[in-house]
Amino acid sequence: MPPPHAVLADRRGNAGILFALSMPVLLGFAAMGTEVGLWYLARRTLQTAADVAAISAAHEMIAGSGDEQEAATQEATRHNVPPGPDRDLEVNLPPAQGAAAGDADAVEVVLTERRPLLFAALFATGPVSIQARAVARVDGDGTACVLALHPTAYRAVDVAGTANLSMPSCMLAANSSDTEAIAIRGNADVAALALATAGDYAVSGSGALTTGRPARTGIPPLADPYADREAPAAGPCAHTGYARTAATPATLSPGTYCGGISLGGKAVVDLQPGTYVVSGGSLTVNAGATVTCTGCTGGAGVTIVLTGTGTDIATVRINGDADISLRAPSSGANAGLLFRQDPRAPAGGENVFNGGARMRLEGALYFPSQNLAFRGNNGLSGAGCTQLVARQVSITGDSVVSSDCDGLGVEDIDVGGTVALVE
Repeated sequence: MPPPHAVLADRRGNAGILFALSMPVLLGFAAMGTEVGLWYLARRTLQTAADVAAISAAHEMIAGSGDEQEAATQEATRHNVPPGPDRDLEVNLPPAQGAAAGDADAVEVVLTERRPLLFAALFATGPVSIQARAVARVDGDGTACVLALHPTAYRAVDVAGTANLSMPSCMLAANSSDTEAIAIRGNADVAALALATAGDYAVSGSGALTTGRPARTGIPPLADPYADREAPAAGPCAHTGYARTAATPATLSPGTYCGGISLGGKAVVDLQPGTYVVSGGSLTVNAGATVTCTGCTGGAGVTIVLTGTGTDIATVRINGDADISLRAPSSGANAGLLFRQDPRAPAGGENVFNGGARMRLEGALYFPSQNLAFRGNNGLSGAGCTQLVARQVSITGDSVVSSDCDGLGVEDIDVGGTVALVE
């Protein structure tokens, strides 16, 4: 047996002893680091869910559905962080804190998760709260001047040929879910505030598109702005098969015109303000005809109602080089409506505003069940307010469409704005 002083001088095994003594500390730091890492991972997951939840809630703000909480909950659940006993989801309209606090165009989503402490329970009492917050804002509300109502049509809005469509203050919209719901093709050139569609759009050939805002695709279909407007019933026939070809100026009075209206190339007709019900047949304005409403001043205007019985619902055709200047009334059941077609009109029919026409049409052209076609050049550029709402819309000529409709009684087609994360 070695002497005591030899044992005390022996240094062999010190490292093992020190390692054994430090091992609990090292394991503790490793466990603590792992637990903190899990907290950071959980917060990152929460942040992703909060971001998409805020964006989804903002889109519900645009739609005006009131389902912001439901949309945010659905997105959080889809990202595997559903609200529950240990997790809260709070939606604030407007945000309650931050730079966007009180902003009515913003929505705030706060996700809070409570996690039980593991190793950290040696140093603190739990649970620990992990929180993520996101704010999304709706920017650039817009209105549409052109709306195609068909829910699934291919090229529901079709701008083709050598069309030159200018509508820089309003949007081109289609409710179709088709991948080519809006088509800009051939040599067409479109300048619009933006495009908006439930489906998608395509620019092909030499077509060109210029927008002030990014296109919005996959949006909820827009409501028919005039669906709740009750159309006037046809009264007794004031005229049947009315036709005029003489160049002598004539004045027409409001009433029911059965079997259509035909205005020849030399006709000069002034419409008195009021409602003209065309029951059956067609309203045809030929090249060279002149149609005005000199009494359409102030809030007075003209509404042309296209209706009929069975499948004989009146249509309209305006041929090249007709000279037309009409405006809608600004009040009453037909406020803002210049042309309105009975929704019972058979699908597949077409209403044509043909090339070369000198037209000043102020108000809405509303054809909910049939197509509306602008062919060749037309003079809509003279109008301060022109709104096109139809089952499908095709444009093949130069057109300037404006949304300066204040005071005319036209219904706004609110498309909403774009959504961006701001916090």
